[in-house]
Amino acid sequence: MKTGTIYENSNIPLQKWFLTFYLISLSKKGISSIELSKTIGVTQKSAWYLLHKVRYMLEHRNSDNQLRGTVEVDETYVGGKKKGKRGRGSENKTPVFGAVQRGGRLSITPVPNAKRKTLESIIHKRVKKGTHINSDEWWAYTKLCSDYVHDVVNHGRKEYVRGKVHTNTIEGAWSHLKRSIMGTYHRPSKEHLSKYCAEFEYNYNTRNNSPEIKFKKIIDKNLIRVSYRKITGT
Repeated sequence: MKTGTIYENSNIPLQKWFLTFYLISLSKKGISSIELSKTIGVTQKSAWYLLHKVRYMLEHRNSDNQLRGTVEVDETYVGGKKKGKRGRGSENKTPVFGAVQRGGRLSITPVPNAKRKTLESIIHKRVKKGTHINSDEWWAYTKLCSDYVHDVVNHGRKEYVRGKVHTNTIEGAWSHLKRSIMGTYHRPSKEHLSKYCAEFEYNYNTRNNSPEIKFKKIIDKNLIRVSYRKITGT
């Protein structure tokens, strides 16, 4: 039965859907629509739409479990067609906020800005109250101490590690994210960036799983209807 699943109203045979799931499970940096179209024998447009349906599924079927233990938080900036200022305040780029539990899961999402009100609301939703949070000195994190154990490394003063206090894990994730986006997708539009982030988050969180287990985890998420409008907004 396709009703109520990601396959509903799809003209693509289930065999090609499952092959796509497995190719995603094999890939560490993602797969382009051009590469997929050649592999499964569909048009590039159909492959693009299929991949975006899978990314939408991953975005909306993620775990609701909060991060705990020691969690690192940070933002990065991706996209943009023009060279310019790097880091906070970058023009033509989209901010992406991330939180990673050391030895555990990553949670990332594009955000409209890196202001305190924006980032705090996401942290309260995704990080368990009382958790030990590590961040840099960005002012948006200055009031986290009211709900969390908060330690800061001052990058502006060239401080990157102080004992067990650092943001190296999340910065490593950002490096992988940018290599994945620039190497496979080049400059994804702001409109679809959240879906690319969901795919990267899934790959990061299943990085120690075998392709077979990753494949099964994707299959388990397929009870969601994804319309053309949800992908294109039209």
